[in-house]
Amino acid sequence: MSLTYQPFAEIPDVDRLGNDLRMSVPDGERIASGFIGAGLAGASLARGGWSSWALLLAGGALVWRALTGRCPLYDLLDVDRRHSRTGVPALRKASQDTTAALARDIWEEEGRPEGKSAEHWQRAEERLRQQQPHQ
Repeated sequence: MSLTYQPFAEIPDVDRLGNDLRMSVPDGERIASGFIGAGLAGASLARGGWSSWALLLAGGALVWRALTGRCPLYDLLDVDRRHSRTGVPALRKASQDTTAALARDIWEEEGRPEGKSAEHWQRAEERLRQQQPHQ
């Protein structure tokens, strides 16, 4: 086995899931942020002085929020409105890290075989589900 082997590299859904989990802004808010940000940036062109720079900065921040799906305020407060309807503190990063660590342990226990990363990930998720108290 090569030293550059990445056990989960052949699963494109893992990258897509990782990108989605890094977002905290729901799609509706992203669309609204994009339109409002573009409107503020456009309004800044019609003004002069410092107010135009303030509008441009605010518009740019909202457009960035729309494009990335991330909100610095949500990150600061540890709120995830994209994956939770109530906006409660997010545990997504800890959950993903725990699953990855357990999948790696399973991979190492089996002698680091190539091509079984999806199976290891699924088994890690199943073990974690079994460890959770029933609600």
